[in-house]
Amino acid sequence: MLDDPSNRRENLLGITNSDNSAHFLAHYHHDILSFANRRSTLNEFHCKPVKNGVANTIDYHNLGALCLVDNT
Repeated sequence: MLDDPSNRRENLLGITNSDNSAHFLAHYHHDILSFANRRSTLNEFHCKPVKNGVANTIDYHNLGALCLVDNT
């Protein structure tokens, strides 16, 4: 998932809140991914830059590259 090039900025349609306030949804052309909306615990994947990246128009080629960006 992290290295999948289909999860890049140009394929991101938007970010929405999920029914569960602990998560947010990233809508891509091919899929909808759920991310923790809180600090990472118990090996849970958390990527705050996904949510911030939309507002700041960060260009990324996959989620792995995005998570390396310091966008706190």
